[in-house]
Amino acid sequence: MLDWYIRDIAGFWLAFALFPLVVLLPGVALFRGVLPTEWRSATPERRIGFGLIFGFAVWPLVLVTVGRAGMWVMLAAALPAAICGAALLLRERPLPRLSFAVKAAAIVLVLSALFTLMRSLPLSTQDGPLHHMSLWDAQKHVAVTKMMLQTGIPPKNLLWTLEGADSGRALLGYYYQFYTLPALVQTASFDLTEVRHAFFACQAWLLLAFHVLILEIIRFTTGRSPDPKIRHLAAGGLLFMGSLLSSMKFDAAFLAAKEHFVNFLWGVSWVPQHYTGGLAAVFGLMLLARAGTPAHAASWSDRARLGAAAAMSLSNALASSVPVGVVAATVGTIWLLDALRRRDTSSALFSLIVGTTATIMALPVVITMLATHGQVHDGKGIVFEVRNPYVFEAMSHPIFALINTPIFYAVHLGIFLLGTIVCLKLFRSKLVRSPETEMLAVTAVVSILLATFVRSNIMNNDFGWRAIIPAQVVFAVLTVIAIEHLAKVPGRLRNAFAAAFILGLVETGQTVVAHLLPNEDNIPSRNFAVRTLWDEIDRRLPPDAIVQLHPYDKAFIAATLYRTRWAAMEDAHHAVVYGLSEEEVNARWRVLLKVFWDGETSVEEVRRAARRLRIDFIAVENVDPVWKDPNGWPHRVQPYFVSPGFQVYDMRDGATSAR
Repeated sequence: MLDWYIRDIAGFWLAFALFPLVVLLPGVALFRGVLPTEWRSATPERRIGFGLIFGFAVWPLVLVTVGRAGMWVMLAAALPAAICGAALLLRERPLPRLSFAVKAAAIVLVLSALFTLMRSLPLSTQDGPLHHMSLWDAQKHVAVTKMMLQTGIPPKNLLWTLEGADSGRALLGYYYQFYTLPALVQTASFDLTEVRHAFFACQAWLLLAFHVLILEIIRFTTGRSPDPKIRHLAAGGLLFMGSLLSSMKFDAAFLAAKEHFVNFLWGVSWVPQHYTGGLAAVFGLMLLARAGTPAHAASWSDRARLGAAAAMSLSNALASSVPVGVVAATVGTIWLLDALRRRDTSSALFSLIVGTTATIMALPVVITMLATHGQVHDGKGIVFEVRNPYVFEAMSHPIFALINTPIFYAVHLGIFLLGTIVCLKLFRSKLVRSPETEMLAVTAVVSILLATFVRSNIMNNDFGWRAIIPAQVVFAVLTVIAIEHLAKVPGRLRNAFAAAFILGLVETGQTVVAHLLPNEDNIPSRNFAVRTLWDEIDRRLPPDAIVQLHPYDKAFIAATLYRTRWAAMEDAHHAVVYGLSEEEVNARWRVLLKVFWDGETSVEEVRRAARRLRIDFIAVENVDPVWKDPNGWPHRVQPYFVSPGFQVYDMRDGATSAR
């Protein structure tokens, strides 16, 4: 296990160091090229900050376009952009001094990196590694990145095979634009890191991007800070806050009603693609509003550049997260209609051009998703329905929605809701009346309304979970403004914020600990056996072999996280997420159940099933029913090789015994 720890720690820090070279510095070059006026007025540290925002909000759009020619072409395009970005930072002014803003950003980045590393490393126990449960989603993200690296852009679905005489793979029915970032980092490492290390590194940097975005929005909407140090500390600290009253038990109760959303720290950890979409959406909308400000768009060339940056950012938002993209599109439409109401035809036309351009640029990703089959209920993926997150079964009736929903938002927004109320009640005069401020207000209202009155039947109201993200950004901005103005005012309100901060940190800490508790998908001995198995498979089997383990109803973390060969069907849950219809899942499920569950299945029947699903090797675990049955087919054929807890059988034509 020590060897695993060394590999994982070294791999993470190498990927972490490569990220600014292939993402941040190209973002700096994009910032200078697209917004030269803003570049000239920005300080060196703000240029780096904007480079990070552009790296997440705009750079994936460039990568997904260039990357269609191949991963190495994508890297070849990134290196000149990185050199250009570095030259721009060094040319005109010296590097930024260690100001308090830089120190605060460094603290956020270090804490984010340490948190990400902590949750990515398994806890060593006597029986084996114990994984953090937030990796349950990470396995999915790592798998998508691997698919992109192996099959290109758009990626093909390698978690299940098709029957018939074609290539055996279909296009991936999932948001894949974000994954160009970890794919680029992995390519730049020349495979010195593993794919999961590149993915985790991107997560760590994404939290810092939100820190920078919040500070920039505050600059757009307020004047000088009464205490810049408090502003920077609050903007960073809030990212690590849990909900004011939330707990694992309370969240589980809401999840029973298929309702949930998370704070920034856990959002970036669980669904970085959606939070990248949220960052891109808010940034793009702010640029759209800024384009209507004479002070920042004095000429048509300045307005066109702001519009181009807004279109690219909004396009990335839609391609990274459809729920967030729907929020951005609704806000943009309201913005356009308001311009028509004011008879400002030039602004209306400008908004129309930006929105149309953003949609066209996102179409390749969106069309790929729409072309695949997803999980819907009664043929309806999206429905208009009031959100009704109940804790007690007795209050599950829709009539209680007006009670349940406010409680739900209060629990999950916590200190952010408190800060927003305080800011709007006591410090509204501190907000500058400007298009940017108006855009923030519209974004928050639309985000909350859509998350409340529109729901999806895909993955426990996936739409509601993600549509709230733009509002979370706005609430964070208003909370920072409230905190910085309250910091030097003694009284109960300031004490309430201090208590909320402490409760938030306690909630984050207890969630970290709770996610390390063993459960049916996180047993140390099985984790050890599975990772050992994949190491053995790496040494013994061909790189293109299809290796089938028991297709779990829900993913077994270690099975996918460390997978080095692909399967006919990894698990039923992810097969649906990635575009397989429920009918197709059930058909494969029935075939594979006979292989792993039915002790009366003959060896020849197993071989026929393997040929049908193009399986080369079957790995039977000691907990599988066919192994526990002394008359099961695995006991009637010699394994190709044995690994602790597993027996691997060769299903290729002509294979009858061990080699």
